[in-house]
Amino acid sequence: MNLLEISENLEHISILWSNSYSINLISARAFYELIFSASSSKTIRSCRFYLPECHKLYLEPKQISFPLLHSIYIQITIPLDDFRRLINLCPNLIRLEIEIINKESINEEIIPLYSHNEHINIRRFHIYNLLSIDILDIYIEHLPNIEYLFLSMKSSCYPMDIFEQLSKIINRINHFKKFSFRFSTDIWNFDQQQLEKLKQLNHFFGKISIKKQDDQFVFTNE
Repeated sequence: MNLLEISENLEHISILWSNSYSINLISARAFYELIFSASSSKTIRSCRFYLPECHKLYLEPKQISFPLLHSIYIQITIPLDDFRRLINLCPNLIRLEIEIINKESINEEIIPLYSHNEHINIRRFHIYNLLSIDILDIYIEHLPNIEYLFLSMKSSCYPMDIFEQLSKIINRINHFKKFSFRFSTDIWNFDQQQLEKLKQLNHFFGKISIKKQDDQFVFTNE
């Protein structure tokens, strides 16, 4: 009942489930439907959502939008479909951070975004646990005005191939100002000469460093 009283005035929400494996999903859905009520959608300005695995059920409980929402951090399980929901629900979003969980859903990646809805307001885009550069390419097609991109991913692909793809994507972004990344791989045959060649691919790669961590090579420019 207290939530019903404050829902009309909610501006900032951060939700953390202490144990995402023992949530009563019926109760959880009722909670999120309250947060995503028509009255709340008019006031919410920023969100951090740590949702249970089937959280996509809560993103469209009603046909609503969040006109004041400018910043969101959210976990998603179906990278393309959930991304479509987010950009449609939040027309004035400026900062979008998504964490991709449940990597077993990788087969869903080939599903295209049928509607080409560009989100012109998003300037900062963060992606954690990116599954493939192909998915990033699709995201960027819908975000024509981003200025800052951060991504983290783990891949068994050859690093030079990954960064060549990234360079092509970056070069298509008109207003791009800063690129940060954390790329992990278990490929070890990457020497200093190859690193220098990688740095020359794009000026955003000029400060790349490599370190060993947990039996992985980690490429970063942070």
